[in-house]
Amino acid sequence: MKTPRFLKTKILSTPNKPSTAKSASSLGGRPTILSRVLPFVMHPQEQTNWCWAATSHSVYDYLNTVAKWTQCGIANVCLRLNNCCMPAAASTSCNKPWYLDNALTVVGVLRLMTGQDEPFASAATEIDGGLPVCLRVGWRGGGGHFLAIHGYLVDAQGVQYLYVDDPIYGKSVVPYGIFRKSYRGSGAWTHTYFILHPAAQGRTDDAAGGMILNPYPEAWGA
Repeated sequence: MKTPRFLKTKILSTPNKPSTAKSASSLGGRPTILSRVLPFVMHPQEQTNWCWAATSHSVYDYLNTVAKWTQCGIANVCLRLNNCCMPAAASTSCNKPWYLDNALTVVGVLRLMTGQDEPFASAATEIDGGLPVCLRVGWRGGGGHFLAIHGYLVDAQGVQYLYVDDPIYGKSVVPYGIFRKSYRGSGAWTHTYFILHPAAQGRTDDAAGGMILNPYPEAWGA
């Protein structure tokens, strides 16, 4: 049986215990004193407005051995359509901004959503548990975008960094203070999505189905 990626975490430590070994990091050779990075892979979004479909699809694939979902399949369920896996999926009916909490619920992996950014320690705790943290950034010019945190690092000077993976821009390592307020020079972290561990009681891989009541109607993204 194929092993899900969340059980293949390659880190400088044992499970649930971050590394404290000093070593040269990828950040200009500055020594690392605390670090953990998950083998999470973000799928590129297949349509211009599908960051929500790409992020939920990527989280599901990271946690599971069977590739059950596709981005267009998630879009069909979330948008209550049946044509998003057809060549005309780029039409406005399918290719539209949507809500990540809805998409994560559909694929069965949402534990909790909050309408705020989170402390560095909170993200690190999730990473130490083998789970990525999903989030929304709001752009200064309007609109939003979804991506995931899959690792953290603290260097010898105490500077905190986050490893992020973006369905448009790919992987990067960003200082936590900059990431919170100025991701890519324009994005502020506005909402957080905590992921349900596969071993959690009551876990199901069945789709929740359809649209759900969203307590944060502003939290859409593309």
